[in-house]
Amino acid sequence: TSFLFDWDGGYLGEDMLKLNIWTRALSGKRPVMVYFHGGGFSFGSAYELPSHDGAQMARHHGVVQVSVNHRLNVLGFLDVSEIGGPDYAESANVGMTDLVAALRWIKENIANFGGDPDRVMIYGQSGGGSKVTCLMGMPSAQGLFHRAGVQSGGGGNFADAEQSRALARQLMVELGLKPNDIEALRQMEWSKLYAAGQTAIAKVNAGLPQGAFFPPSSVRRAGWAPTMDGRVVPSRPFYDAAPELSKDIPLVIGSVSEEGYSYHSNPSETEWRARLTKTYGPDKANRLVDAMKAANPGKSIRTLSYGVAGLAQRNNVERMIRLKSQIGGAPAYQYWFTWQSPQLDGVAGAWHTSELAFCFDNTKRCEQGTGNTPEAQALAKTMATAWAN
Repeated sequence: TSFLFDWDGGYLGEDMLKLNIWTRALSGKRPVMVYFHGGGFSFGSAYELPSHDGAQMARHHGVVQVSVNHRLNVLGFLDVSEIGGPDYAESANVGMTDLVAALRWIKENIANFGGDPDRVMIYGQSGGGSKVTCLMGMPSAQGLFHRAGVQSGGGGNFADAEQSRALARQLMVELGLKPNDIEALRQMEWSKLYAAGQTAIAKVNAGLPQGAFFPPSSVRRAGWAPTMDGRVVPSRPFYDAAPELSKDIPLVIGSVSEEGYSYHSNPSETEWRARLTKTYGPDKANRLVDAMKAANPGKSIRTLSYGVAGLAQRNNVERMIRLKSQIGGAPAYQYWFTWQSPQLDGVAGAWHTSELAFCFDNTKRCEQGTGNTPEAQALAKTMATAWAN
């Protein structure tokens, strides 16, 4: 997996509030594409994958490309409003208000880099897609972007304010601090905060049923993600409904055919059928396997299993598209990325994040995953042009 992704995890630390900008000239008025990285709301960075390097988009597709690093995990989503008082009223969502601040900076400054502040697209993959759907429901982000794209993510079941406050109380217990000792918390080294936070999450969520990640069966848990506080994040956008705030924003949503890729998983057909039977029962499991085999005669059982494991993501795409279309306004578009990588004997298919090399026109930079074949290059040109358009 590390070979395919060419992953560079970078380093952990507190110095993360940065924008990266690629432009082919400081003059002009080109549309601006702002990408938010994946990793849920807990990890990841704008640097971790070569696939989302923005040079090719700026060089060949007539846009100013921007990516953002922001506060994540315990530094981005710890609700200390009870501990620190009114000054910390919005602390549960600073990871998201960081993104609003980045968009505000872009609005005020991107003209100096040849960008048009009135043509800004926000988009993101996986957790980055969830950041996009969250921003679409945030009043403070209204007017700062004009198009949106969600790739293999979106529609989170965010915790409510009481759950987030309970998590903060438990964190103080784990750190051995008094309930209102905000100064000691301010001085705490971030890695200690992180470790105590993971322990606190496990304790406050103990006993909750193990629901699926995607709606409608997901379970609301406290953790490092936005909080529906009724103020900064007033709702769960694209979970409960598509937000009226952004009904006039055109939206593209999609996913890849092997979302459930996991290289260590290599079942035989018998093992795969038995695994699915535990989840769906024998009749549905067998019909599912038979249908997948019939629809994809060239794929191995291993690759087909990755496709079935990712069907919940596809269902989530369909659900969000439906919510968007129900409120009217600007159109919603849907894509389905099925390109099969030839690398590692072709078993990975179109894995989670594989489309990034194509929408950023980076098949050469990402040849470990793409092979940089003529077919891959042609598809990248088509897809990157579509995203820029």
